[in-house]
Amino acid sequence: MHTDTFTLAVGLAKRGSAGLPPIIKATYAFEVIWAVAAALLFLWILCRLTILPIKATPRGPYVLLAFTSLCAAIAFVLSAVPFEVNMPTDVYLKTMMSSAFICDVSRALGPAVILWLLHIRGQVFGNSKPGYTSSNSARIWKRGVDWSFVAITFIALISFHAYNLAKNLELVYHGINYETYLEYQKIMTRMRHATTALIFLLAINITGAVLLLRVTQKRAKYSDPVVTRLSVAAVPFVLLAAVVWLIFDIVHAVARIYNQEGNISFVILDGLAQVGTLTAIASTIGLHKQTQTHLSDSSSNLVRPSSAPNQEI
Repeated sequence: MHTDTFTLAVGLAKRGSAGLPPIIKATYAFEVIWAVAAALLFLWILCRLTILPIKATPRGPYVLLAFTSLCAAIAFVLSAVPFEVNMPTDVYLKTMMSSAFICDVSRALGPAVILWLLHIRGQVFGNSKPGYTSSNSARIWKRGVDWSFVAITFIALISFHAYNLAKNLELVYHGINYETYLEYQKIMTRMRHATTALIFLLAINITGAVLLLRVTQKRAKYSDPVVTRLSVAAVPFVLLAAVVWLIFDIVHAVARIYNQEGNISFVILDGLAQVGTLTAIASTIGLHKQTQTHLSDSSSNLVRPSSAPNQEI
């Protein structure tokens, strides 16, 4: 019989921090590191939004980004707490699932912020270059596809972890036989595959949208530092998150035993992808004003040559 992940994890957590193996303590340390990083990012975003003028930076995406960073920080803290606190099994399971649910919010809203910024930048680009409006990200059908991807992925993540919680609570309170356990595992495997596919498709959608908008802007000889920053900094972390989910989904399907080395690897890589994505998005906060200044300078340069001959006349 395959060993259940939560059964072994509960046994480790109930020893207390003193009795935990070093690799589990290292996992706990990385959870704390990512929690501190996300909390500092949340505070930095709030400070930047307070300093910058309202007209210089759109508030909506970055308020959502701040909320996403806060959710990530809370999720990492809740993941680390059971390693330090000796708690009953049911409380441990509910704490871990609360962490998973809040982390799902962060996983879904991070890509949503990128897509929202692309919609805004696409609209600005379309207003500046009317001949290229058919290729930008501001079209209504594209917005519908983007938000649908985000909503479906979020529902899949929540459903996966809710079913996982129900399975483990059933195992703890009532116990299940081997056949029932296998049925649970089959459904869990299918749900995990579907969730992984949606996360990967969402990452491809974001990557394609960013690159398409940037290529279109280059053809129009239009400089947009926000889109450039997203393509250089945010897209690699979005792809990293999708690849990490894909790799660990495959590994979990092949080896269904709780693996401490695999768990710490997932915590490190997934935390790096989440915090990296949020940090890359936050780095665009001051770039919207630069784009507007660039456009105004370009327009003024276009007017000066025609006004000089009039002065000579």
